Amino acid sequence: MAGRNKVAIGPGPDPEIFLAVGTITKPHGIKGEVKIVPYAGVPEDFKHFRTLVLTRPARPQALALTNSALAFIGREIAVVAARAQASNALVLLSGIIDRSGAVLLAGLEAWTRREFLPVAVADAFYWHDTVGRAVHTEDGREIGTVQGLMATGAHGILVVSGPRGKEYLIPALPAFWKRVDGEDGALIVVPVPGLLEMND
Repeated sequence: MAGRNKVAIGPGPDPEIFLAVGTITKPHGIKGEVKIVPYAGVPEDFKHFRTLVLTRPARPQALALTNSALAFIGREIAVVAARAQASNALVLLSGIIDRSGAVLLAGLEAWTRREFLPVAVADAFYWHDTVGRAVHTEDGREIGTVQGLMATGAHGILVVSGPRGKEYLIPALPAFWKRVDGEDGALIVVPVPGLLEMND
């Protein structure tokens, strides 16, 4: 199953117009660049994004934000430059001119307009659009429902709410998902040995 791995983590701009594309992890260098973990796993995508909207993440923890940081939340900010560094994107945003400014943005989530996204291949999908869908295994075992995603240093973790209050954390990587099944768009998970048991 092919996927672009783009996932929404929490509340933000209108999801019909915008898509969550990454989490700012820390500043990079002294000129105001920020390092972003891309939910797509494709840092080169950020070269297409002309603007970003920064929001508070719903997970994994609340952020203590200064007034200076709050000034950047919820408004579109021009992307001055973007480049890839290994699996991360390094992005320079308008109004952030040095490291002290970039430090303020660590932990915020970045959204962009869907119109800026690279055209997906025919069998690809955006992980964001799987929120609310059912998840089960090939043999019909029901796992739960997609609730959102947590950011890690390398990729996203899909949060699946199961029965009796269980929560399953499954990597949002194509290798762990076989296909989207049927008209209802249920996700078929390919669990490696111990993955689901680890979350029990």
